[in-house]
Amino acid sequence: MEFLKYLKEDWLSKKLIEENYSDVDFPLRTRFFEEIVFNNEIMLSIQASGVHSSKPSKTLNDLTQYEAFELGIKSLQIENFVSLDFATADKTFSKIFREYFDGSIYNSVPRELVEGIFQKLKNEHGLVQNDKENLSS
Repeated sequence: MEFLKYLKEDWLSKKLIEENYSDVDFPLRTRFFEEIVFNNEIMLSIQASGVHSSKPSKTLNDLTQYEAFELGIKSLQIENFVSLDFATADKTFSKIFREYFDGSIYNSVPRELVEGIFQKLKNEHGLVQNDKENLSS
């Protein structure tokens, strides 16, 4: 799953860890990953934690243990979340994801489909954020 290499905790998540959120059980801790940026001003938000619609719905250190993730697709042109219909010309592909779409984000999307949309956007638009220092270990 190539997309896992691009999941990097954002500054707020890191700050919460630094401030020692010890009164909150780790499985419930809020965690946010930075968006993966593609050309054409498209961004893919992939989230998994105790406050996201991931499976399991808890914060795990090992990201390979998630069966499903919460997805959001953002357009910098519109400055908001958009559907896959906006981000890809492949309408057959976007139909597959329709059952997960709540009008804003995609909930509990299976890991294999997350990889599929990552690859689709990468192939259609190209990655902006693709150098090694942006990859988490």
